[in-house]
Amino acid sequence: MSNSKHVATLDEDQEAVRRALAAGDITVADQESGYRRSIYALCPRDGQRATVWRAVRGADQAITELTVHCSRCGNEFVATVDGLRLR
Repeated sequence: MSNSKHVATLDEDQEAVRRALAAGDITVADQESGYRRSIYALCPRDGQRATVWRAVRGADQAITELTVHCSRCGNEFVATVDGLRLR
């Protein structure tokens, strides 16, 4: 019996991010633990995690744009979908 836990790959995380944004969410529930994983982006200035600051929604409530904010350097930027990760 294996005690190894599945670690999500970057591709799996990005697919989960895309599904969450389409559903209008900025968190994703871990299927095993129920823990809500937050969406973030890496700051282009200092490489630190930048958290969601603002969300723009379309007519169907899907999130079409996320502005994130780096608390370390104060940089605020619109993150690309490919640049989003799960904490």
